[in-house]
Amino acid sequence: MPRTMRWLCEQYFASAKFQSLAASTRKVRRGILEEICQRAGNFRYAAMETPHVAKLRDETIRGRTGKGFFAIIIYLY
Repeated sequence: MPRTMRWLCEQYFASAKFQSLAASTRKVRRGILEEICQRAGNFRYAAMETPHVAKLRDETIRGRTGKGFFAIIIYLY
């Protein structure tokens, strides 16, 4: 569905910027974003506000490095 988090992630995965990353970096980023899309893939990304992103961050980075999550969000937005 256009303009959802899933759509945004798919656009990023297809981008030259994502494709130019090392395979290991792509694997990690794709994994994090797929986790996010499992919970928020149908949400309209333009409607997401700071509390929404913070909740996804907190749920996603348990056991991960928070810095990687923020780097990915910066690329998407």
